[in-house]
Amino acid sequence: MGWFSWFGSNRNNILSVERDRSGNFFYTLFDGKSNAKKHKTIQAYNQTYALHSVIDLIKDTAKLVNINLYENGKLKTTNYLYQVKQKPNPYQTWTDFVEEFVFWYSLGNVYFWKPTTTFAENQNYYFLDYSNFDDDTIKKFKKFGKKLSNQNSNEFLKEFGNHIIKYKYSDNETQNIPLKEVVVIPSGINTDSWYLENNKIEAIQKIISNSEDTLDSKNINIHFSKKYVAYQGVNKDDLAQQITGLGKQEREDIKGRVMSKDPLHVSGSNNLEVKRFIDNLKNLGFDESFLNDYLLIGMFFNVPLEILGDFLRGKGLSSQGDAKEKAMIQFVDMCLMPILQKLTDVLELKINDNQEVKAEFTHLWFMKIAVKQQAEQRKADLDALKIAKDLGLEESKVQEQLNIIYNGN
Repeated sequence: MGWFSWFGSNRNNILSVERDRSGNFFYTLFDGKSNAKKHKTIQAYNQTYALHSVIDLIKDTAKLVNINLYENGKLKTTNYLYQVKQKPNPYQTWTDFVEEFVFWYSLGNVYFWKPTTTFAENQNYYFLDYSNFDDDTIKKFKKFGKKLSNQNSNEFLKEFGNHIIKYKYSDNETQNIPLKEVVVIPSGINTDSWYLENNKIEAIQKIISNSEDTLDSKNINIHFSKKYVAYQGVNKDDLAQQITGLGKQEREDIKGRVMSKDPLHVSGSNNLEVKRFIDNLKNLGFDESFLNDYLLIGMFFNVPLEILGDFLRGKGLSSQGDAKEKAMIQFVDMCLMPILQKLTDVLELKINDNQEVKAEFTHLWFMKIAVKQQAEQRKADLDALKIAKDLGLEESKVQEQLNIIYNGN
């Protein structure tokens, strides 16, 4: 779109007009505010390639976890969830369930529904979509806000314990869900409410919009890079005069021709010059801009740069090497474990006081290497301690060092 065509179609966007003593007009067209689009959480995931890729990387790795049961500090049962119940509900496996939990947690709060039932083995577990909650429920969340309690009880449930959520499906059918059966798992701190949605991606909304705009711009420029213009050679001043003198019908005619599928557009008949519409696509830097946005989004979710780069190049978990192993361990420790710790906290698996449930990735290759290296280091430390003991190290010091070797303290 030419400057004057744009100017004519955007008169309503002019903020102010000034005129000097010579009669020249000066227009203020932009106010410096961001054009970033605001999305609902699901909409942002579905429509943004960069965000979609990062969250898929997180949830697709997280679902490989083993939830193991420990007793008195020793491993008792691997994949313990399958001992509790074969499936969390009739529609999902435990792998699906973990994947969906990580998905919702990455976007914001998780709304975990545990329908009341007479027998524990018949209880199903589901995650709810906050956008399907009825307006009355949202109003109650807002009304209660983040009130505090002097009692060792949930004051919200005291006040609204009998409230029924009207949960609306895509076909407008609704299901009644007792509010007291829903557990809110916060993803971060919401300073306004214990229960309202906490949309994490609002913090990176501009980056998400930038990545979308970059792909749109590249798409448009690729389209025009296939087009050529043949025009009668004129100097720049003459060309500017011709452009400013165009009428509305002429501008519309040019616009229609340019946006058509014809690859060649001719203006004039003598001394024709042929030029591609867009001939410097690489210099526009769209790929670099998109990559930067993708990496910024990944870093927001604590995904190491090495992991982001490997997955973008299609290497995934197959790429190995010392740096990759350290990056994967960092990915597990900083990104995945804090999320999965929340899951094991709320499942309420009815374990004994001497038992503990842990989310672990020790069965994956990068963690196996880490375990092997840890075992080798422990053996070296024990050999060194044995030599020190033979040389007369006090028994109390020996026990102190053994505690450090095995427990890290």
